[in-house]
Amino acid sequence: MIKYVIRGLRHSDVDGICRLVNWEIGSIVSREDVDERLKIIDGDEDYRIYVAGSGERVLGYVVLQKGITPEYPGRIVRVVSMSVDISCQNKGIGADFLDKAEDFAREEGAGLVALNCGFSRYGANAFYEKRGYTKLGYNFYRRV
Repeated sequence: MIKYVIRGLRHSDVDGICRLVNWEIGSIVSREDVDERLKIIDGDEDYRIYVAGSGERVLGYVVLQKGITPEYPGRIVRVVSMSVDISCQNKGIGADFLDKAEDFAREEGAGLVALNCGFSRYGANAFYEKRGYTKLGYNFYRRV
């Protein structure tokens, strides 16, 4: 059993989060870019960042954003980014992150938590469905 705590972001988390972004999510982002983006996110009241840590080791992170959409009444909370180290998956960290998202939604008076998940992430899709999340459609992206 791995011991961890869910806590707020620390400056020392940048390397661990950069590792997860580049390895687990499959992006190619420099440490400097991750650091800059985390500072912007951490300074914006519409966002929350939570880190699963064991000592100084980053086991996972989640970035949440509150907002409003024209198609849903009231506020929503979107899971913008979430990753758990592959060696720590199925240990409760992802569930704790979704609990944080749902708590944040309740605190902000939001009635919906939304997230995206890739087709090929079968385990993650099953996890979200087990937690009561419903697949609504496809997500499309285009870089401009």
